[in-house]
Amino acid sequence: MRVSTRHRFALLGATMAILLAIKVGIAAAGAMSNGDIQSPAPTSVASPSGAVPSLSKDVQVGLESSGITAEPAPDKTSPTVGPDEAINLARGEIPLAADAPAYAALVSLTTNQFGLGDEETGAVAHAYDRRLAWAVVFDGVSVPFLGSYGVPGPEYVKGGLVVFVDASTGDFLLGVTV
Repeated sequence: MRVSTRHRFALLGATMAILLAIKVGIAAAGAMSNGDIQSPAPTSVASPSGAVPSLSKDVQVGLESSGITAEPAPDKTSPTVGPDEAINLARGEIPLAADAPAYAALVSLTTNQFGLGDEETGAVAHAYDRRLAWAVVFDGVSVPFLGSYGVPGPEYVKGGLVVFVDASTGDFLLGVTV
């Protein structure tokens, strides 16, 4: 079943806003107020040596709290889609990230979300299990903030966003705030 980009964006926007509201509320008195969270978020994808950056510890912790594991891709992996193309594809999927600094890390993506089951065996597999993907990390994205009902607050907050793009096809896989 194909889901339109508009519907994916609507679902992603609602999910991002809810997750961000929860995370901001939990972290407000903790690490964020102490300035403990730091994001590398370089604007270029490759380091001077030409190596692709890896995900920061903070980003990995944020992903794991959402049930996502993004391990470094196996050595000698040759993705069809390059890091610059992955960043452009991610920007196209998530207009909120249009101007935010970004970098891409090649990862093996596994989620705790489940996909469709096998009708014959009844087995249900993870939606993504060791899928080769680019984790495109955006820093300083203005995300809609839902907040508490009836309590005035900001309409948008700045935060991190990770968009996963299939490294073979360039397809949008998922996005999550960190």
